[in-house]
Amino acid sequence: MTGLAVMAGFLAVKWCLCEALIIAFLSSVMVEASLFAFNDIFNMEEDRINSPDRPLVTGEVSKDEAVIIAILLAFSSIILASLLGKAPMLLLIMALSLGNLYNAYLKRFSIIGNITVAGLTASSFLYGSLATGLDVPEKTILFFMIAFLANVGREVVKGVRDLEGDVRVNICTLACEIGSEKAGKVASVFMLLAVALSFAAISYFANKLFFTALISLTDIIFIHGAYLMLKEPTPSNAGKLRNTTLIGMLIALASFVIP
Repeated sequence: MTGLAVMAGFLAVKWCLCEALIIAFLSSVMVEASLFAFNDIFNMEEDRINSPDRPLVTGEVSKDEAVIIAILLAFSSIILASLLGKAPMLLLIMALSLGNLYNAYLKRFSIIGNITVAGLTASSFLYGSLATGLDVPEKTILFFMIAFLANVGREVVKGVRDLEGDVRVNICTLACEIGSEKAGKVASVFMLLAVALSFAAISYFANKLFFTALISLTDIIFIHGAYLMLKEPTPSNAGKLRNTTLIGMLIALASFVIP
């Protein structure tokens, strides 16, 4: 999905299946994989409670192996990004640094951690546009804002889902600070803001009918999710919502890639 977001950002500026697009796609997938690997390394204690089937927790992969994989992926992504120019490489290095700062430290700071993750996820659109070597258009900025709002909501929902495990290892998310009920309301507001902003994107597409049809499916999923978090913000519902909104985001990415 990160690679698709990068493609959307690239194609919003320059419609071509070229070498730069392939490099941008591969480097973004590598940096995301590296950050996820580091996240598993730093999250082992939480995962023993929240996700006991993780490879590091079960011992399927050793911690040393995970560290080597994460480092190799990080360096490979930087090397590839350097082929795209200074701006894309700097953004990728910043994403790596900020992402690992979150993994090691910022995740313990409630909404700040949520905003950090959402910003990193949404920056994939900016990276794609910068990879063209041209100016970043308004269309990409709009993609960034929609993705940012939606992901802040999803990250708050994640805090509701993982509340028990987070509290046991002294991580206080928004759900811990203000309670699941209020956190559910905050998540709903951000998701509904993303839905509202998605309508502004219609004017940027030649095939408005096709885009509207796809983005409407995403909006329905997020509206239902917002309703669910307002009505019953339980860990079980939060877990289901994280999965369904992931499908919604995939549909949204598909709609962003169309001309």
